[in-house]
Amino acid sequence: MSVFGTNRELTDDQLDAALAAADAELLDHVSATTTPTNVLLAIMSQEEVVPTHEQVPADRVLRGDIAVEAIMQRHRARLLTAAIQAVGSLDALIDSDRATFLARTLDKTKWLGSDHERSLHFACYLTRDSTENFEGASTLIRQLTGVLAFDPPIAALCSEFSSHLSEAAAHSRDLSFALFDLGCNSPRAGGSKRARGHARALANALSGAVDLRRVLGKALDVARGLALARSKDAAILDVSGADLSHLALEHEDLANLAGVVWTRETCWPHDIAVRLRALSREIQPGVYQVRGGDERDRLGLGIFC
Repeated sequence: MSVFGTNRELTDDQLDAALAAADAELLDHVSATTTPTNVLLAIMSQEEVVPTHEQVPADRVLRGDIAVEAIMQRHRARLLTAAIQAVGSLDALIDSDRATFLARTLDKTKWLGSDHERSLHFACYLTRDSTENFEGASTLIRQLTGVLAFDPPIAALCSEFSSHLSEAAAHSRDLSFALFDLGCNSPRAGGSKRARGHARALANALSGAVDLRRVLGKALDVARGLALARSKDAAILDVSGADLSHLALEHEDLANLAGVVWTRETCWPHDIAVRLRALSREIQPGVYQVRGGDERDRLGLGIFC
């Protein structure tokens, strides 16, 4: 029986009691009609809602070559973002002040006794793994040169940056050999002078790398800003019937394709075709849209070239 009557006013205490009873009835109903498992499944089945091209203003729907260009710019923006992160991770490695400090530390190897040994051990610690790290960094930047070939000025900066890192690796290797010889011979045998020379050469190479890192970082930021501005992120892209098979899209690009509308005639790059099909839903007969969720629902949609 309901606690609510008709045609009578409730006191504050009666109102509180009525609300408490209603809460209890609601809780009893929820407990009787659902389970924690069903609640969890309902939460997991939720996905980001992506509006269709019929639910947005016409001026926010881009079609044809403009839509294809927007997809290319989203791809470029993703690559440039990854490049900025990769280059930024090298800041500590190419610290020229560290190499300069190492050169000054090696001056102490002219001393005899325990001071010489401590200075030498510290210098060896500073150069530990440096050669391999510089070589690895040079390889990373060379890879970026190829990936960012769509922007020749940036690719040229990457190539020059890689050359400086390779030079630093060579000086670091020479320094390691000089330190080894210095440890096996008297500090007055000329080894200290050679080691200091290699350390200063390393510092000079890294100084050039630091300058290039600064220029490259600014160029990457500007290029990413332009790509983001051209990516039409707020628009619905309609590539119905378009041939996108020539685009170098990867699985990492799928997140930027949410909301894209396509048809059976649309040709997608082979590498992402299956995954993109699983992420799409049919919104009209023969017309599909990439969803914003994940690929829990594997739909067999679309024709791919």
